[in-house]
Amino acid sequence: EEQRMHVIETDGEIDSIDLCLAVAEELQQHGPWGQNFPAPLFDGWFNIIEKKEVGSGHCKMTLQTSDLSKKIEAIAFGLHPDKFNPIGQRNHLTYKLDINEFAGRRNLQLIIQNIVN
Repeated sequence: EEQRMHVIETDGEIDSIDLCLAVAEELQQHGPWGQNFPAPLFDGWFNIIEKKEVGSGHCKMTLQTSDLSKKIEAIAFGLHPDKFNPIGQRNHLTYKLDINEFAGRRNLQLIIQNIVN
């Protein structure tokens, strides 16, 4: 039986120091992103600190960078929490940087696209 590999092209990993609101804002200024000009897609290893289902089959998480220097909020649309490794284990993820604006506050948020593991 032939086994097929699904190739996901990314713009690479981001150093923990650059996983911040300022970089997300800078990327937004270089848009608009669209069909023939996709937003940058990054990949990296993260520990899951917390995960819960929101809506119907979406996952809201708190992730920690692999060097343990930062905790970052993330959301994965259409990916149930059970699809991710258990809390405390590493996950190789692809993501886009986003800005979550809520109640007058702006915070970095990762939009998870794929679980690579």
